[in-house]
Amino acid sequence: MARLLDQYGRPVELTRSLWAAMVDVNNVVNTIVTPRTDMEMWGVEERWSYPVNGYGDCEDYVLEKRKRLM
Repeated sequence: MARLLDQYGRPVELTRSLWAAMVDVNNVVNTIVTPRTDMEMWGVEERWSYPVNGYGDCEDYVLEKRKRLM
């Protein structure tokens, strides 16, 4: 099982409050971002970016979720 670490590499306790925040961010980003491939958006096979105008691929979802959680 993966451990949650803070910015200094120390373990973080997964409290109900933290879990609720993670679930909330996950739900919000999954709702506001519509799936599009990098080929559809940028004309290239792979490009990591934040969602643009509400569109993104799987890496874009991850980057947005990470940004909101940090």
